Amino acid sequence: MKRTPHQQIPTAHGIATYHKRGNNYYYDITLDDKKIPANRRRIRKSLGYVSEECIEEKIKLDIANRYKKLKRGIYIETNPIKYIQTTYIPHIQELTANHKQTDRGTWNPKKLRDDTTAITTYSL
Repeated sequence: MKRTPHQQIPTAHGIATYHKRGNNYYYDITLDDKKIPANRRRIRKSLGYVSEECIEEKIKLDIANRYKKLKRGIYIETNPIKYIQTTYIPHIQELTANHKQTDRGTWNPKKLRDDTTAITTYSL
């Protein structure tokens, strides 16, 4: 398969380089934000088949979504235990503090204690 020459587009988070190979588009970018760890700043991804008219829009949207997840602290490609410790448990603690309604009902201290006990006992 012949690879097309690389093309660059400016985004809000750096300059993305993309190319088409076969029917699929691929892009890579090194994010400008120095607060993100160096080993997580580089993003390389295949977008699959996307029409040529909306490729730049799709790349910018995908980069924005991944950047938002990195800024929130969600570990995209790590083990589930690390995700539970750094994201899920603080999230349910916040829901309990604010008495938020979810699909599992209203969070209360008993639910929080039961969930965290089950997680720490059987998973961690």
